[in-house]
Amino acid sequence: MCVLIDVIAVMKSTLKIAFIVTVFNLLLEYSLRGIADIQTIPLLPLALFLNYFPFFFVMEALVVKYRLRDYQLALASLVYGLIWMLFGPSVIYFPPLLFGLNWQRLIFVNFFWWVPIQTLLGFYIANRISPRKTDGKPISNRLIITFTIIFIFATLIFRFAVVSFPFVPLGIFVLLVLIFLTYKVFLKSLAGFASQTRPELRFAKDKFLDILSVFIILYCIYSAVLFKQDSAQVYVTHLNPAALKLGVKVTTVVTIAMLIHRFRIKKSLPI
Repeated sequence: MCVLIDVIAVMKSTLKIAFIVTVFNLLLEYSLRGIADIQTIPLLPLALFLNYFPFFFVMEALVVKYRLRDYQLALASLVYGLIWMLFGPSVIYFPPLLFGLNWQRLIFVNFFWWVPIQTLLGFYIANRISPRKTDGKPISNRLIITFTIIFIFATLIFRFAVVSFPFVPLGIFVLLVLIFLTYKVFLKSLAGFASQTRPELRFAKDKFLDILSVFIILYCIYSAVLFKQDSAQVYVTHLNPAALKLGVKVTTVVTIAMLIHRFRIKKSLPI
């Protein structure tokens, strides 16, 4: 009975944290789109939720199961970010291309948005709001695989929603190689560490990340609600061009600040 209670507690915690990180990412999304975009595409928030939630559920399950450090969560999220680019309507297939990919966009989206802010900072915020439960049996591999499949199907919805999209066989092949190599590096980072033997890294408050979190949330609200509402087709989606331009600058500063802070404290960021 006690084991069952622990399992339920871990599941509820995983669902709650995944939900909070997903909401944070929806806020980031609409800081680039503008709140008026909900009227333009009313079903988009639901589609985005169905895409983000399974991904963050898997990430949280991996954090608990393998007691991941920040660099390992970064690698895991990068694998899934590249998978999204493989199956989704990504801007990395638009010129200028080198070996079939737009490397500038691939690097920026993954290393300035997806990994540091959307994932690492997102998990910090979620744990500040709802502390993680780690006592009990971790989420099963079967459930992790199930949510991964849901994530891929949700990504395909976005892909098939785009009428015209470039097909770049070389880019797809190179991306598959990148996914494989990143996955191998992630597995190597886990070598020798089992969830039952690795010391648990307790979540701890970080004043600097608190400041960044409050700043980015307030900025997103300002950009989504108070910024001049405008919408234009940017490659495959509707965005507010002015908000996008400012958002790139703001998120670049936040990412660099996180990186400097990580080197300064010389230990894993609390996730």
